[in-house]
Amino acid sequence: MVTIKSLIIAYGLALLPVLLSSSPIVPRYFHRILYSRDNITATTVKNELGRQLSNGSLILGPDNALYPNATERWKTRITPNTRVGVQPAAESDLAQIVKYCNDNSFDFLVKNRGHGTTDSLSTFSGIEINVEMLKGVTVHPAEKTATLQAGPIIGDVVNKLWDQGFVATTGSAACVGMMGAALGGGHGRYEGLYGLIQDNIVHYNVVLGIGTEIGKTYTWTQDKLETVFEALNTFHKSANGTTPPRMGVNYGSIVMNTSISTTEAVLVWPLNTLALVPTRKSSWDHLTPSRL
Repeated sequence: MVTIKSLIIAYGLALLPVLLSSSPIVPRYFHRILYSRDNITATTVKNELGRQLSNGSLILGPDNALYPNATERWKTRITPNTRVGVQPAAESDLAQIVKYCNDNSFDFLVKNRGHGTTDSLSTFSGIEINVEMLKGVTVHPAEKTATLQAGPIIGDVVNKLWDQGFVATTGSAACVGMMGAALGGGHGRYEGLYGLIQDNIVHYNVVLGIGTEIGKTYTWTQDKLETVFEALNTFHKSANGTTPPRMGVNYGSIVMNTSISTTEAVLVWPLNTLALVPTRKSSWDHLTPSRL
């Protein structure tokens, strides 16, 4: 005989999984999942994530004709296993993608131009977030600042600033992603004057690893700037000998030139490998060869 009490207990046990899987306070790993999380496919990601992204966003699998260009890297020996590539069309998509990856235990990797060369990249397997479509560069002349999205390359930034009468510290290669270089510090040819790229960032819009968007502002007071530039001048004097702060780049070479000497090496600077920030002082004043 089935009593009312046993029916209530049985019904409660049957209802418990439903309540757990639908509760907003229960961790994702207790939710009911009807497919394998090890099987990441473009079709799965499109069905689950696609409707949350803005128009123009792309979700690419290895069988898509756009996939090779979207996942191409500068160094072919660095080979992340990109099982699905996602290209957001709007900055707001980034938080949605990161949250989706975390909710489903998918590893994710953000890529712009693909110049990263650390060996650990080859151990990656998961969803690649390609930010190449987020190329916005907006100059604010009155504030002497510029707002950059995640995807512009250094050449785009240099040209945009130059067209409006500005320069800024950037990396030295035009094809590298600006924000990727900045996250690594950002050495460049203006660093003797203005510091690294990272020294010049006054505000970040950040998506945390859990998918939360935050803003972080850095206030550069005059005393902080003087401390930065004093440290830079010390670096130039100690690490680079007498390299002047305005010296952007120079590629000197030690060669044997028998027309000059058959016993001594010669230090040579080809004219096209010397670059300084323009001043009234000639670049030749920085070079005092012992023999011409």
